[in-house]
Amino acid sequence: MSEFTNFIGSVSIEPPLNESEVLYLQRFSNTRRMARTSGPYSTVATGRLVVPDGDILDINEPPVGQPGLYCQWIPGESGASLEWSRRSKFPFATEWMSYIIDQFLKPGAALADEMAAPIKNRYYAPEFLEFTFNHTLNGEVVGVGEFGERCRIIVSGNQVRAEEG
Repeated sequence: MSEFTNFIGSVSIEPPLNESEVLYLQRFSNTRRMARTSGPYSTVATGRLVVPDGDILDINEPPVGQPGLYCQWIPGESGASLEWSRRSKFPFATEWMSYIIDQFLKPGAALADEMAAPIKNRYYAPEFLEFTFNHTLNGEVVGVGEFGERCRIIVSGNQVRAEEG
C-alpha cells in the first residue's frame, strides 16, 4: 500500500464501548506512542513538539509490542464502532487493529491479565478500572492508496486479517 492511504468503513463493536473505554482510546489515538518509563499505556500529551521529559525513553521508538508511533483507530461517537481518525499516513493499520482488540477490548485481553497481576508501581489510567473486556468486533475497512491500490482489513469475531486488491 501507498504511504498515503484513506480508509473507508468501520468495524462494529458489540456491546458498545462504555464512556471510560471511549475516552481512553481517544487519548491513546491522540498521543505519540513512545517508549516511556510510565509504561506502554501512557497517554501523557506532549503537544506538537516532543521534548524528552524524564519519562520518555525514546521519542522515535514505540513501546515494545506496539506496531508504530501512531495509532489512528478511534471509537465512533456512540462507542459502537472503531474507525479511522482521518489523519494522514497510517502505517501498520492492520497491526494496530489487532493490537487494540487484543490489548483492550476482547474477552481475555492482555490488559485484563496485566491488571490482575500483583505488580507494584505500574502505570494504569483511571479509566482501566471501568474496562469490561467483553467486546466482539466485526466488519470491514477498505483502504485506498494514493495510486489506486486497494486493501481490505477484515475483522471477524475479533480475528483480524488483511487482503490486498
